[in-house]
Amino acid sequence: MSNYDVGHQQGSFSRLVDADFDAANAALGEALKGHKFPNDAYNVINCRVGAIGSTAPNAYNTYATSYLKGLQAKQEVMHGQVGYFDVTVNDCTISKSIDTGNRFSTVKPDPDARFLTVNATFKNTDNEGRLPLEGSLFISKDGKDFKFDTTESIMSEGYGIRLRSLNPLIKLNTKIVYKVPNELSGEVYWKPGRNAQDKKLWCTYLPSA
Repeated sequence: MSNYDVGHQQGSFSRLVDADFDAANAALGEALKGHKFPNDAYNVINCRVGAIGSTAPNAYNTYATSYLKGLQAKQEVMHGQVGYFDVTVNDCTISKSIDTGNRFSTVKPDPDARFLTVNATFKNTDNEGRLPLEGSLFISKDGKDFKFDTTESIMSEGYGIRLRSLNPLIKLNTKIVYKVPNELSGEVYWKPGRNAQDKKLWCTYLPSA
């Protein structure tokens, strides 16, 4: 494995930890709304959450080990063979708008929704040209899967697929954008198109708006 691949995987893992910590910290803040906690008490709780990522010996090592293994397991299901393509979810981001750097293709905020962007890489592993498809996004909440199979049409370089066939062993890195309602939160999975095995890749956790 090259230094680039190692660094890329470490970066991806680091983003998972950061995103998970941010989600946990936001959830903690929501839980404490309306409750009067002294700053010292809040800081103690926050430090305990932060201690999960510490490598120093402490009382949280057993929990931290289990926690990090869980994150690593999620990272592993961000990659897989889907049909003719080796597909990797590099990261998934949540935003109120999409700034492409071009005012004609920028997507403006929607007061009732957010945008979830899947940064993905497709590699054609077949011996002839193949066409990747964007696929669907699934958000799991309260035991129910909500399916989003319509993507935002962003006419800017680096977004979407737009019927571009890939030659053998060629990679395509692109951003696929879905609009999701503010009322949904939960685990997010992405199912690339042309997917006879119905394989879903883990994307992120969508926090409450």
